[in-house]
Amino acid sequence: MKQSRHTLVCVCGNRFPIDVWDGLDASQGPELRQQVLDGTFHRFPCAVCGETAVYDDLLNYTDFPRRHWLTIVPGVDLAYRSKWIAFADQSFHATMVEFAPPLVREWSIEMTRRLIFGIQSLREKLVAFDAGIDDRVVELLKLQLIRDGALPLDPGNRVELAAITPDEVRFTRRSGDLEVTVPRAMYGVLAGSPDLEAMCRATFPNPTLIDHAALFVPETAEDPDDASAMG
Repeated sequence: MKQSRHTLVCVCGNRFPIDVWDGLDASQGPELRQQVLDGTFHRFPCAVCGETAVYDDLLNYTDFPRRHWLTIVPGVDLAYRSKWIAFADQSFHATMVEFAPPLVREWSIEMTRRLIFGIQSLREKLVAFDAGIDDRVVELLKLQLIRDGALPLDPGNRVELAAITPDEVRFTRRSGDLEVTVPRAMYGVLAGSPDLEAMCRATFPNPTLIDHAALFVPETAEDPDDASAMG
């Protein structure tokens, strides 16, 4: 793992230098993984206005003991997801299969792979994985709650998994102005459905992209003006 220097632009217009990680190997940097869970990873306070700015750019997250391979890309690029899916697939194949020793190729079969839009969305994936729950079911539960009116539909202000206990599942909106808690039994009903695999295939046609917001953000084939976003 190594760091590189970038310039972050705050909402107030202040520009300041930051040092960010180009990749995150959880087995070598467990303290960085904890920063993701604490909500402090790649977040920087602005010395002018005091607001906290988030550096949101391409990041490869690996955790070989847990068999996780996660590709995090700018959240604003969800409309260009087909290109990012291709990028994630190619990167994984080159690293874990094509140019990998036999042992690593064996690991590749066991890896859980995800394409994640936005560094802030990485946290909810780790929360789900740590709780031993299926992140596909979490996204299906969000869709059910949106349908029932319990969660708002706003892809620009995402609702994400905050915590899960033996009794409850708690969601919060990224802006911090909404919290919704539902019985864990609702998750259990979906997870235990005999139609689960069929629902997942129909809802998430690419198994790498497990994100309910992709159903509501139109896709475009045009190239983004800037593949990196900071906000």
